[in-house]
Amino acid sequence: KDSIEFFETMNDYLSDARKEGKDFMKQFELVWYGGYFSEKQRDGVYEVSNKMLEKKLRAFPDFRNYLFTVGSFVVDENQSEASFEAWQEIILKLLEQRRKKNFTNFLEFCNGLFRDNALYISASTKWAANNSNYTFEYDSLPKLKFNSLDLICYAKRDSMKIFDTKGTYYPTEELWVGYGGTVNWQKTGLLGDEVYAELTNYKVETNGADFEADSVTFYNSFYLDQALSGKLSNKVLANMTPDNASYPRFDSYDKRIRIENISPGVNFDGGFAMVGPKLLGTGDEEQDALVEFIRNDTLFLRASSDVFSIRTDKIISTQAAIRMYFGQDSISHPGLNFKYLVEEKLVTLYKENKGVAITPYTNSYHNLEMDFEVLNWKTNEPIITLT
Repeated sequence: KDSIEFFETMNDYLSDARKEGKDFMKQFELVWYGGYFSEKQRDGVYEVSNKMLEKKLRAFPDFRNYLFTVGSFVVDENQSEASFEAWQEIILKLLEQRRKKNFTNFLEFCNGLFRDNALYISASTKWAANNSNYTFEYDSLPKLKFNSLDLICYAKRDSMKIFDTKGTYYPTEELWVGYGGTVNWQKTGLLGDEVYAELTNYKVETNGADFEADSVTFYNSFYLDQALSGKLSNKVLANMTPDNASYPRFDSYDKRIRIENISPGVNFDGGFAMVGPKLLGTGDEEQDALVEFIRNDTLFLRASSDVFSIRTDKIISTQAAIRMYFGQDSISHPGLNFKYLVEEKLVTLYKENKGVAITPYTNSYHNLEMDFEVLNWKTNEPIITLT
């Protein structure tokens, strides 16, 4: 327990074990004699080192990893004496366990943490914080507590981020338990302050490159005047661009949200989902989503489908039931390809030659069935064209 004798003994031990031991100890010497360690912290190093020797842990990688980790810890200005004591307690408790692997795994975790704020590192995935403002604690499990951070996942040459969140990481469980934070749709080409979700409580299993969160609050100022409550999922995928992005995803709990004039003269009734940059109008098991066209203050055409793709320039469904109203009568079809082009004010109904689309239109106004391929209607004109 003499600092000079300790260093010299450790220097001999690591230098004899491997050639790189001498170079490592030159680096550690700058920390050991640099005024970073308090006497209490030095006593902790002696205690841990002797316990490691009793457990027959090796010079490499065990002692080297421990010295690197403890040296990195005391150099970090963000770490307090209390945090060091908690970390020391974790180290000693893991050394008391039968499985040496728990101790060596924790040291490897600390190496990544002190090197680049990494919470988890594997060959394919890395989760990291954007700062080192954390403290170590122990209550049955070692844990790392963050009061504020951006949580980032790197995988498949891409990344995803939870902004301005907080929480606790359990390294032995590879589990992050978070609260609050924001996920935006900026990587899909949308503005981050106009399309985003605010999180409440959520969990992330860091051995994967995805997560889900319930009870999030979703905002999309392009279409929605109100915030929506629902479920969020996010995932890192390879080669994702704004054009082919399929994450983040949001699905509203409420499937009966009514929005008047989602486009001029067009109303929407249903739920909302966001899949990458695509806003989807969705139905549920009881009722489809509805798109309604108003002409002369009267409902003229209603399209119903389990999902509509909604964009600023068009609304699309690959299979929608259609009904056009003429007083008490109507023209209807159970399943058509539906498209509305906003700028042209053009509704196009296309009848594919398969499935339910083969069915002819039913026309109670003229009391006949109609079989044709395409219907076009410019909503500001009184003529419907069948071709």
